[in-house]
Amino acid sequence: MEKFDLKTKLRQTTVLNRIASLAAGNIPEPVAIDFDCTTRCNLSCFFCTSKNILGELEFSKEELIRWADVFHDMNVKAVILTGGGEPLMNRNIDDFIARLRDTEQHPGIGLVTNGVLLYRYTGLENLDWVRISLDAGNRDTFLRLKGVDCYSQVINNMEQYNRVKQGESGISFLVINSAECSNIGEIYTAAKRARNIGCDYFEIKLQFDDAHVDIPLRTDEIECIREQVLRSLELAGKSFRVYINHNMTNLLKKGTSDFSEPVSCPVCSLRTIITPHGLYACSYYRGNSLYKYGESIPSEFRKIWYSEDRIKFVDQICPYRDCHFRCARKDSNIEIWKIAEMIKAGDSDLVSVEDVDLFI
Repeated sequence: MEKFDLKTKLRQTTVLNRIASLAAGNIPEPVAIDFDCTTRCNLSCFFCTSKNILGELEFSKEELIRWADVFHDMNVKAVILTGGGEPLMNRNIDDFIARLRDTEQHPGIGLVTNGVLLYRYTGLENLDWVRISLDAGNRDTFLRLKGVDCYSQVINNMEQYNRVKQGESGISFLVINSAECSNIGEIYTAAKRARNIGCDYFEIKLQFDDAHVDIPLRTDEIECIREQVLRSLELAGKSFRVYINHNMTNLLKKGTSDFSEPVSCPVCSLRTIITPHGLYACSYYRGNSLYKYGESIPSEFRKIWYSEDRIKFVDQICPYRDCHFRCARKDSNIEIWKIAEMIKAGDSDLVSVEDVDLFI
């Protein structure tokens, strides 16, 4: 099962059971949680879409422990440590991870990080995966993109991590082309560096603006990106994979982005985001009060999740009307309703697969 094959992941036994609950009009337990440990960050990326919510808010050690217990109690299957900040800025993250793993049936744990503080913690080698947002092929571009001169440190940290990891590691590359800086000519260099330091995969993504809409590119810029992507794909083999993000794939196929979306978002009933400043429908709307459905209080989460107010809130979300961008979960939403109809009809063609990767 490929890491970013979100449609196939929906056929896993646990996910099918929760879709069946949804199809029966019930409220399933969340499969996956995007979890922001902190709103603090140690870089100054000019292209950051979360810059308006960065600050000093973060969960305390006691709150993190309580959240871990809540996730166990609600049978959450995957927790992604990510954020409108840098997760590793919260010095209690080791305690949180240890608590999450403190049961036989613990959830999978993934980490999205800028990599600057990867050396600081001892428990990260046990994670299912770690992905560094690198976005540059050299020191100068990294500095211009992120405002801090630590490219070599990040590469070094990841190389050291790859020697002790038990799960997967990867590097993501956000293709940026702006007046401040362009990295479109460095995709291949970064991909090669990722392979050479022992990463398992390299992901190529397309930049979007603060509203999560893709930033237009000229034809010559698209062709430059295409050439770099094709060269990067040639690096792929048994021990190294290259993934092209949905927006990037769409751009290279059509030269434009497809904004068409379904009329409902059942993914919001299977995956949600928890931050120090509130609970949100999805990560695209982190910090947007219109898509906030509750306060982030561990003892209240179960009550909020099953409340009529949250259900009405989710039911009112219409991607076709509200989401003017190419959402990564568009195909998942379409597939969930397809699966739900097959379940209702007792369709024998619906075959489950073993749980392998519940980061849906």
